[in-house]
Amino acid sequence: MAVTHKDIAQKLGLSRQAVGFALRGGGKLSDATRERIRQAADELGYNPESNRHARALISGRYGRRLQTGIIALV
Repeated sequence: MAVTHKDIAQKLGLSRQAVGFALRGGGKLSDATRERIRQAADELGYNPESNRHARALISGRYGRRLQTGIIALV
């Protein structure tokens, strides 16, 4: 089974959002935390491609970003 952000977060006692930020290079995380997350991801065998496929299945659009539209009636 593929390693997920949740698996990494549980191992380190962090949130899934923090793991996602660290692996994407964003967020306000310290360099030490970011490095801990990357090391844990390597130890667990995290594959970023597996999450991309999971998101594609969840979206129902096979990888295309969900588009939201707002329709206003005046």
